[in-house]
Amino acid sequence: MRGPSTKDLFESFRDGKITGTRCDLVILLFCGLDYALGRQTYVTDVIPMLILRNRKLLRDGDLYTMIQRIDEAEKHDNLGSPTIDAPGWRRFRDNLKAELADREKKLGKK
Repeated sequence: MRGPSTKDLFESFRDGKITGTRCDLVILLFCGLDYALGRQTYVTDVIPMLILRNRKLLRDGDLYTMIQRIDEAEKHDNLGSPTIDAPGWRRFRDNLKAELADREKKLGKK
């Protein structure tokens, strides 16, 4: 059985949909994160935004791993421009930590 055609995938993407399994999409988000960390380009804004929009796809371990990758990049002074990119990566890390805290609170209430 064949999967969707390239044309169908591009049409879905144009309509704001990306198809694939949860695992496929999480891998894409991680690839974007790994690509964007340390660069000085527009993707340093786009990738965190995409990850946060799709955070419900991410497991707690995924969030922890993303936080660790940002911590490691910061440790090696590899967050891109110190005045432009680095503050954005720190805010993104804070958002990931807040998501984890919210999840923990919800688990505590159940």
